[in-house]
Amino acid sequence: MRPLDGLVSPYGQYPSTHGDAFASRAGQVRADYNVAADKANTDYELDRQRAQNALVLQGLNTLSNDQQQQRQVQQNRLDMMRGLQNSIMGGLF
Repeated sequence: MRPLDGLVSPYGQYPSTHGDAFASRAGQVRADYNVAADKANTDYELDRQRAQNALVLQGLNTLSNDQQQQRQVQQNRLDMMRGLQNSIMGGLF
């Protein structure tokens, strides 16, 4: 139930034109309110999804950077071992 669903005219005891005009205006206000509420809910959901996507992308970037750093560390170790091997073997020949 929406907050404006129970809206009634304070002049309900006066039938005729006023009641029709009030009902018409109340219907317009209710429709505008419902559209605004739906838009606010949609905007909120969209913002929530964008924030969630940003966090996922940030996590994937962090994971990618960690893997790249691990590969770089392994490559540096390999290069050091090759350098040590070359210095040891170079003296033998």
